[in-house]
Amino acid sequence: MAATLYPPARYRPVRNTSGLMVQPTRGLIPHVQVGNGSLFSWFDSSTSQVSSHLWLSRNGDLEQYVRCDQRAWAQAAGNPYWISCECEGYPTEDYTPIQVTRLAELFRWGMQEFGWRAEITDSPDGHGIGTHRMGRRRLGRP
Repeated sequence: MAATLYPPARYRPVRNTSGLMVQPTRGLIPHVQVGNGSLFSWFDSSTSQVSSHLWLSRNGDLEQYVRCDQRAWAQAAGNPYWISCECEGYPTEDYTPIQVTRLAELFRWGMQEFGWRAEITDSPDGHGIGTHRMGRRRLGRP
């Protein structure tokens, strides 16, 4: 049985989650937060109706909000298939070097735990690592 918690992350469960993930999951979708600071309060608010499995700060700290066997509310139709990680920052900024390292470590862990493929995808039906922009409306983007 695959792990449900990512060991390096501080577990802070939120209420915005429902249902189980389709197993095996397809891979990892990093998101850009469009802001700064922990998203715990926002993801735990019943008014926000959003969440993510993990959050990664600019300095490399990780928080996990939703277990990896449960659905976070980050990518609409992709919720049952993809693990999500919100990354602190803005779309006009690059990830920090430590964010890149932490995302690589997370992806390597997912390859070991869930059998994620060592692939880059631009399709919601793909496998590996993708982006929130793939799939447009299917993954919650206009």
